[in-house]
Amino acid sequence: MSAMSAYVVILALLGAAPGETTGWGTGEVAFTAYVDTDEHREIYPVCAGQYTVEVSIIKVSDDPCDVLSDVTSVEICYQQSQNLVHGAVVDVTGTYYDGACPIPFCGRVEASSVYKTNPPDGGEDDDGEDNPDIVSPEVVTGSAEATETTVTLRAVLVDDGGSPCRVRFVYWKYDGPHWQTEWIEGQSSRAVLSQTIAGLIPNTVYFYYAEAENLEHSDSGRMGSFMTLPETVPPIPQPAIWLAEPDQIDTSSIGMMAEVARDVSGPEEYVFDFVSSPTGGAGGNSQNGAGIQLVRSDIIIAQCTIQQNRSGRLSGDGLVGWGQGAGVSCFYGEPVLLACTFQFNWAGGWGGALHSLKSNPVLRDCIFQTNHAGMQGGVLCLDDSSSVVVDCLFQGNRSWDGGAVFGGQDGNCRLTNCRFLGNAGFGSGGAVYSAGRSLQIINSLFSGNLSFLDGGAVALTQGAAVLTNCSFNRNVSQGALGGGALAVFGATAELANCIFWDQAAPEQALIALQGADEQEAGLSVSYSNVMGGADGITKKGRTSVTWGAKNLDRDPSFRSAAGVDGIAGTADDDLRLRAGSACIDAGNNTAVPTDADDLDLDEDRAERIPLDLDGRSRFADDPDTPDTGTPDSPAYRLIVDLGAYEFVR
Repeated sequence: MSAMSAYVVILALLGAAPGETTGWGTGEVAFTAYVDTDEHREIYPVCAGQYTVEVSIIKVSDDPCDVLSDVTSVEICYQQSQNLVHGAVVDVTGTYYDGACPIPFCGRVEASSVYKTNPPDGGEDDDGEDNPDIVSPEVVTGSAEATETTVTLRAVLVDDGGSPCRVRFVYWKYDGPHWQTEWIEGQSSRAVLSQTIAGLIPNTVYFYYAEAENLEHSDSGRMGSFMTLPETVPPIPQPAIWLAEPDQIDTSSIGMMAEVARDVSGPEEYVFDFVSSPTGGAGGNSQNGAGIQLVRSDIIIAQCTIQQNRSGRLSGDGLVGWGQGAGVSCFYGEPVLLACTFQFNWAGGWGGALHSLKSNPVLRDCIFQTNHAGMQGGVLCLDDSSSVVVDCLFQGNRSWDGGAVFGGQDGNCRLTNCRFLGNAGFGSGGAVYSAGRSLQIINSLFSGNLSFLDGGAVALTQGAAVLTNCSFNRNVSQGALGGGALAVFGATAELANCIFWDQAAPEQALIALQGADEQEAGLSVSYSNVMGGADGITKKGRTSVTWGAKNLDRDPSFRSAAGVDGIAGTADDDLRLRAGSACIDAGNNTAVPTDADDLDLDEDRAERIPLDLDGRSRFADDPDTPDTGTPDSPAYRLIVDLGAYEFVR
């Protein structure tokens, strides 16, 4: 076996080199656009206008600097509320800043005026066709979201012209042939469409537009462009044996000596004594993974403090890019973090403590306090990733969506025996925001979390979520839909053995659902204590609610919901049950999931979860309380309580 020594520098402090500043384009513009999202007010506006919507451009009327030549979709911000909703048409004038500019509101139009107009009616029938009732359709080319080899193109059929339409996309490379996607048949006015194209060449510019046809006429949207991402083939780390304690090189970095075996295969295990400044310094600074960056690594990091790292241009340190994974970023790996503490990490974009791309991180017995991300996931952002999180504390973290945890598309997340205290989402999901395939939350506590829009504790926008034996108290949402504890947008949620309560604000709807014609919002509730009962659930649009067996609407009698300090969301919040609570012995044993994470370390993952949030037996009987729940005999005769804690006298 051949081996070599390598000196490895871990950027855990200040020493990441700033990137180079790129150019940017700015110009005065005027255009007509279709509104893609409802208006919302930014709590901390990044440009002069505090109201914003996303729009697709229909027609450009003035663009002397040609900054909108290939732009099809853009955000606009403005001073006074226009009460804009999806489907409106507006005339906009203002200043456009493109996506490479070094100021916070790049990629936006700072509007000086926004006027609502009547939606297009399809135009005049001027080609002499026999049917005067059918006119030209109106289609708007929307945004493009590209990866290395795929792109998802979007369009809006503003007007069908009086008959059913079919819509498709045309795309091509410069000086190359034009390709067309398959027709999407049977579309009518206001339809929002998307198609995904695969087999593209990485790091290549493509052009595209949408086209629509009805029985007699056709229309094409504006041309846009997108660039596929560069192909990423990260190097494969080699196994290593760390030979020495960390050594401080200077004020900006530390180093460790490792023995690297070049020709040895197998899982690697790297354990650091700490990842932080030995003098309590300011932490690392980089665009990605300012503390630790992991590529194709199955590393184990144990008993570390990862703190005060910064990533992204808004850090004030001259960096470019939004930044992600200030504490740790992982790509194409399965890292394990055990008993680590993440504090005061700051990402301009995604994942204040940890960002995961196509990885499967496992987090156990970790503490996450006062971490921040400007966009999504104050602590954890999962991008095409799956994660297991067990026995972790999330306190005082914040982001736009998902104050603590954000699950992106094609992701799965399981949270077991976790506490979420005082986290905040300036958008939706004060603690957790899930837009992935699945979310599972078990034996977990949510207290004092806040969203400035919807879902004070949890917001769901895609996929299926199952919440079992969770306790929610004094979580607040300030949006129009609400959902102090839970907001469901076009997703499905199943609740069992849970408690949803807020004695301090009995008028607030703790659960809210909003669906659309193309995507129903669904909710199933059983063996749960919900303040306000079924009538207290807010429903908007296409929704369905299954109100199952043995639900309650009774004060759960928490020991001390706001703790000694009287402030919900702090460490002394006590959501354990008092004697006489209607939640004791009131659960459904068959709803308790299997012990997939082996909480009691007995290597039996087929048993039902054996422990509660305190680490006590999950199935216990209170002889002074009548059994109102359902056993699972013969193995589970003692009935589980509602909420995260089992009652103990």
